[in-house]
Amino acid sequence: MRESLAPGVWGVVATPFQGSTLDVDTDSLAGLVEYYESIGATGLTVLGVFGEAAALTAAERGLVLEVAVEETGLPLVVGVTSLYTGTAVEEIRAAQAGAGERLAAVMVQANSANPAVVVAHLNAIHQATGAKVVLQDYPRPAASASAPSPSSTWCRPAASSSRSRLRPRPRPWPSRGSPQRWTCPCSAASAARGCWTNSCPGRPGP
Repeated sequence: MRESLAPGVWGVVATPFQGSTLDVDTDSLAGLVEYYESIGATGLTVLGVFGEAAALTAAERGLVLEVAVEETGLPLVVGVTSLYTGTAVEEIRAAQAGAGERLAAVMVQANSANPAVVVAHLNAIHQATGAKVVLQDYPRPAASASAPSPSSTWCRPAASSSRSRLRPRPRPWPSRGSPQRWTCPCSAASAARGCWTNSCPGRPGP
């Protein structure tokens, strides 16, 4: 049975970090999710690729979800980092426990170029958790190969529906673990509200 998310704009939430240890900046995160709600977002996507989820520990992922749940009343799509069915199920159950009825769906990554493998993975996840699943097929970097990604040729017929592909874009700060990080001169609240709308005077160019 196919179902769709509520129509509208779903904000893709980045995960801000702070300090030399790159701890999750919960104040900036709270300001960011509150801002999305204030401008009329339909829902939020947290712990996705742009949320640096793959670089977070399980405890940090739980913290990000906790902030999103506490600071807004919006429905949530929660990203799943694992490509393996068993550990993906564990992540989803943790998200269900943390978000409760606010969990609109989980965003599961395509774990193979083989459609049968992906379908089996998604079906097993849904059967084990009952969660609604959004399939994420993050595009390969343009410089990595000139041939089209195999997944782009099968995802449409396998899902029997159209889908959007993400477009890589510059990040407001380097990836976690980068030796150099840009520090926003704004306050935590302004950083969440200004930097992400490209109006921050200290934001570096593309």
